[in-house]
Order: sequence, then structure tokens, then C-alpha cells
Amino acid sequence: MGGPQCIHLPNEVLTLVFAYVYKSDLKSIRLVSRLWGALACVPLFDRVYISPRTEDIEVFRNIVGSYHCRSAIKELVYDTSHFDEDVQKDEYLSRLVRQTFRLVNREDWVGYTEGSDPQIVELLNFAEEFGLQEHRQPSALAREQRSRLLNNDIVNRGFHYFCENVDTERSILDCGEFLASLCIGLASLCNLERVIIDDHWEVGHNDLPFNPSLLAPMRPSGSPFARTWHPLFLQPSRRMQYCGDIDGIMVYHTMVRALSLSKRSIRELYVYPSCFSSVPHLAYRADDGIRPMVVHNLNAFRRLQVLHLPISVSSHHVSYGTSFGIHRFLTSMEALRELDLHFDIWDDSRMSPFSFKKIFGETEHTWPHLTSLALAGIRTEDHELLRLLKSHSLRNVKLCDITLTKGYWPSMIENVRLCLPGIEVFEIAEPLGDYLGSDFMDLKLWTRKNMKARIEKYILHGGPNPLRDL
Repeated sequence: MGGPQCIHLPNEVLTLVFAYVYKSDLKSIRLVSRLWGALACVPLFDRVYISPRTEDIEVFRNIVGSYHCRSAIKELVYDTSHFDEDVQKDEYLSRLVRQTFRLVNREDWVGYTEGSDPQIVELLNFAEEFGLQEHRQPSALAREQRSRLLNNDIVNRGFHYFCENVDTERSILDCGEFLASLCIGLASLCNLERVIIDDHWEVGHNDLPFNPSLLAPMRPSGSPFARTWHPLFLQPSRRMQYCGDIDGIMVYHTMVRALSLSKRSIRELYVYPSCFSSVPHLAYRADDGIRPMVVHNLNAFRRLQVLHLPISVSSHHVSYGTSFGIHRFLTSMEALRELDLHFDIWDDSRMSPFSFKKIFGETEHTWPHLTSLALAGIRTEDHELLRLLKSHSLRNVKLCDITLTKGYWPSMIENVRLCLPGIEVFEIAEPLGDYLGSDFMDLKLWTRKNMKARIEKYILHGGPNPLRDL
């Protein structure tokens, strides 16, 4: 008898099986037969990547140029990591050593065993022994070995490749090639539902980005460019980390403009779900200088059902709060069912500049389909937040770093419970901490008293209010 005839399995079963196969293997599966090729398209091309790099743009164009491939695409990941300009070789080496130090100190690191390239061994040994000293004054021995590393072949090749990518990335962005490719591609993605804006290249704890014995690129996910990146070359940086970063604002606006100009409506938007980078709040200014971007925001996201959006600010930008256009942006989304807003403060300010009124407006607005709400980093009066909770049929609520400017937390928690009769999941994280200026409870007491678990249990199941015991 021959081997198992998997090709005779029902198509539905094959589709489920293919969903668990690595994409590198799906490419081989597509060559087995026309049937398998068609079925493998769904998991293989359900997600597509785009970035201002030649490799990613070419792959993106090829995929959207095929009817069967582009019909399977439901998710677009915009890789916004970037190569820092004006990085000198000494700085490149310092950052590479820190990156390699994290690599060789992973629990699943098994060492470099194949080939024993002395250049690679030299870099790995230095990073393992002196990686921590890159943050402080290095020893004489470390300085001597470090000077030799500046002439290391793997360091030289990585540095030249880094500089080449700086020039290529800037050229693609400046000439408009990236925006044009994005607009043309989006216009043809008729089944696109979700956009993820992400600049995070770190892999999960169980996912090595390479074969540890060969040091060959073997990243399990990411853009085509990221999956072929050499593990001992310095990775690009996270793009949008600072609230005043103009490049970060323009990167975000590029996707917004492309969605608006291509008239492609999406249902879900996730911004940096795997890290704590944020969209600078200046991206939502509503003054005359950037009014076209306000229109693009409304065009691109008015049909959103899911929004996960972190926004950053610093105290010296608070004056812009009067023109903060996030309220108009949110109220345009009538189909919204899941809203996650996280506001970050990038300085030592003890009071969040994001007030409830600046975010949600003076007048009460409701989203008929909203069932999940997560808020972090805002200041509010008790009745404002309670009104928002009470006017929706919420089943999932998460509150973090909420500063009450009026009201009392023990009674606030009781009223929250009354406002959420149908609650299924409730999370609370440091809402009474001293970071945002509340003098009711410090974080040490919060942890020692296990207040997070006790408050969540009270909201979901009732019983005595744990805040009344303090």
C-alpha cells in the first residue's frame, strides 16, 4: 500500500491543517497541486507586510498583483522600524554588543557550534563577557578587545549594510515611491479588515530569530526583510517612541493618507500592540495647519469596529490640548465595538494632561455597539467616567492609571460595579498609584494588600468593598 492519501481529505480539513503550518512550508505545499495551491493561499497570504524597504515593497507588489493572493489578505502589517541616520561605527558597535548580549543570555541559547568562524566567536565572546559594561565605564581589557572589534569582519559588513539601508530607506520615502505603492496596493485589497502599525522586531521567548548552531536567519515571523536579517547585524530602531518626534508623526500619517486616498475602509486598527511606543498626540491636532490630516483620519477610520491606540505627550506640549482632535476622530466611528486608549506621559509630570473632556468632549456620546473599553492615563471627574460606563452595555472593562479630579475612590468603585451589570471581564491596574498624583494609595500598599485582585473580585462577584477596609 502507498502512503496516506492526504490529498483526498475534505477541503475544509486541509484548510484547518494548513493553518498550523509554517509559511516557509506552505510555499512548498502550494506546488503539490492546483487544489493544494489554492487552499494554501488562505493561510499563506492572510497577512501581508509593507515597509519602506525594497524587498518588502517588491513582495507586496507581487502579492497584490495576483488575484488569488490578494483575495486572501485580511491583515496588513506596516513595519515602521527605521535605520537611524548619522550612526557612527563606534555607536553601531555599542548597540550591536548590547543586542548580542541579550541574545547570548537567553535561556534557550545553546551556543554557536557550526563552522567556528573566529570573527563570529570573537563578537559573541565579547558580548557575553563585556555586554553589561557598554552601559558604564569599560575596563582596560574591554577597551582593548573592543578596539579590535572595530576591525572585525562581521562588524564591518553589518555596519556597511546598515548605512546602505539608511540611504535606501530615505530615498524611497522622499521620492514618494512608498506612498504610491501603498495606495495602489490598498486599492486592490478588497477583503482587507485589519491594519497593524508596528515597529517591534523582538521575537518571543521561544522563538529564536536564527538557527543557533549555524547563526543563519530563521525568524519565524515579520516582514520578508526582517525574516532574512542576519542575527549579528544591528537591527533597525523603533520609530515612534517620543511624543515630539516629527518622523513618528509622518510615519503614522503615511498610512492614514494611503487608506484615505485609496478609499479603503478597514474594521480594525492596532498601533504597536506588542510594545509601549505611542503615536505622538500632535498627530491629532485639529488646527488649520494640518486640517487635511484631520479629514484623512476621518476618511480612513470612520468604519472602525476595533481601535487599539496608544498616544503620548509631554508637559511642554500640553498647550496643544485645546486643539486636540481625538474627540472628533472617535465620535465618527459609529460601528465601534472595542476601544482601547492608552495615554503615555513622557516626562516626570505627575498629572495626566489628558482630561476626559478633551478626549470624549463636553457632550455625551455613545457607541451603540461598544462592548469592550480600556482606558489608561487619563484624569476625570467621577461622574464623567461613570456616565461613560453606564451608557454602554459593556462586558469587558480595563482601567489603568486613572486620576480622579473629583470624587472618592471607595465610593467610585461601588458605583462602577452598579454601572456594569453585564460585566464578564474586569481588570484594574494601579488606578490609585502615586505616579499621577493621587495621595490616596501608594504602589507599595497597592501591591502588599493585593488590591488589584480584590477589587476585580469585588466588581465581578460582589462582597465587601476592599477599599473601605483601608
